[in-house]
Amino acid sequence: MKISWTVAHTQYPGEMEKGQYVFYLADIVYRKGLPELANRRLIFDNTDTPYRDIEVQNFIPPHEKEITSDDLAGVGYGIFIKDLEEAAKQGCR
Repeated sequence: MKISWTVAHTQYPGEMEKGQYVFYLADIVYRKGLPELANRRLIFDNTDTPYRDIEVQNFIPPHEKEITSDDLAGVGYGIFIKDLEEAAKQGCR
């Protein structure tokens, strides 16, 4: 099972630039009956992109190799799709 989440600059103001948002992806694995994250990786960083106030949304079935995100700032970008395999090949942007 996979999980993806957004981290915003407001959560870590000393570590991230103002306005920065990043997406992470990880596998949920169970060890000794307890869940934990494995293979965590950065899949998107909005630095140097037009996207602001964004958050990751849903995996696209059935293969879940793409993920959707929305632009909460409402500046006309709407929803965009991130190809997870391409992100792995090219880095996080």
